[in-house]
Amino acid sequence: MGRILRAIGKQLRSAGSAWRARQVRLIQAHARLGAKVSVEASCALRTSGAGSLSIGAGTAVKRGCEIIASGGSLTIGLHGFVGTGSIIVARDTIEIGDHALIAEYVTIRDQDHRYGGNVPTAQNGFDTSPITIGDNVWIGAKATITRGVTIGDDAVIAAGAVVVSDVPNGKVVGGVPAKIIGVADESLNALPSDNEIAR
Repeated sequence: MGRILRAIGKQLRSAGSAWRARQVRLIQAHARLGAKVSVEASCALRTSGAGSLSIGAGTAVKRGCEIIASGGSLTIGLHGFVGTGSIIVARDTIEIGDHALIAEYVTIRDQDHRYGGNVPTAQNGFDTSPITIGDNVWIGAKATITRGVTIGDDAVIAAGAVVVSDVPNGKVVGGVPAKIIGVADESLNALPSDNEIAR
């Protein structure tokens, strides 16, 4: 059975086809995917240990992403988008709300390597803190979200920003480290209903 599943995955990847939710479920038993979730080729969706992964209905995951619940809980809400080459890794908890727009090559990790003392960094374990990302958040290309951060609803994270502290609802942040640089346009905050999306 394992060889058959690997062969199916290889055919899908070589054909450049999107993985269907049913096929992802077969390959990764601890991943729960909603209806009409699309996962493009060359993506890694994995869980390990007690990790759990849930992706809400209507979410699209583009080519080359790594979405990994490495012993932690990782949830992406409804009608989201994860851009090409993005990496999301949960050792503790990552919760991403509905209608989240994550551009290409974004990194979201709820852990840091411990360092110092007489132990090599690679063997020193991790410090972890949960990440919460609200509804209708837009995260620009190549941004980094670090452990322990809460990003409020309707916030915008500028391309290349490194977010190391909480972002209030509706604020635009940018820079390294990210600071508030503006307010999101209120016209962006009106989310379409599920009925409108279905049309």
